Amino acid sequence: MTSNHVKTTLMGKHKINKVKVEIYFAPKVIEAYASSDDINLINNLKPGEEYDLYPLEMHFKNIFEIVKSRVLELKTYEMFFDNIEYEGHHLVWKSNFDEKSKLMKIGVTYSQLNNPDYKDELNKALQEWWDAEARGEDMDELIRQQFEAGKDHPNKPKLVGFIPAPKNTTH
Repeated sequence: MTSNHVKTTLMGKHKINKVKVEIYFAPKVIEAYASSDDINLINNLKPGEEYDLYPLEMHFKNIFEIVKSRVLELKTYEMFFDNIEYEGHHLVWKSNFDEKSKLMKIGVTYSQLNNPDYKDELNKALQEWWDAEARGEDMDELIRQQFEAGKDHPNKPKLVGFIPAPKNTTH
């Protein structure tokens, strides 16, 4: 780990309507918006210790406001995942909700879409999909082949999840 890497998550407390919200920012999200001085301070925080970093806090507040608007738009406190963009960075957030305690926990992570190589591979995979569909190929077979190829390449983007799973496979 180098000095420009964050080694912890940060949490903010907010409310949406009458629901308490804890929002956790993953290290890569913090690194995207923090200065090297901020990162040094964050890495030296003790558990539970609060900090006062004005510009970084405003980024987190703005990200929370985007997530809050999505929660209100979608009318749910439970989210498996949702993509948002803030200041040129793609972020992914997910949440769970405890109805008994009226507590929503949100996790914000850094999306693989920020990696240009990943975007190129994803675009290539989508183009292959569209070309195969236009040629009238068996799409179940294409999905199976993609799944098999992805086993050997853990970083290769997969379209699995965006399209129906092929027949006779488990994943």
